[in-house]
Amino acid sequence: MEILNAVKEGNYTPQYSLDKVTMKCRGCHCKGSTLEDTRGKMACHLCHTDSGAKHIESLGGYPFKP
Repeated sequence: MEILNAVKEGNYTPQYSLDKVTMKCRGCHCKGSTLEDTRGKMACHLCHTDSGAKHIESLGGYPFKP
């Protein structure tokens, strides 16, 4: 509850930063961007693997190949 209150009051500071690949993805996919189709803050490559989204390859994605 403390975190929600801090966010509402504008006093919340995230305790981590996003990885470089996710930041590149967010450049096109987040609020106010070209596609604006996500608000997530998870690392994209955890779900979007080489059997999924193809564009992530050009951004240096898939650091954890199975």
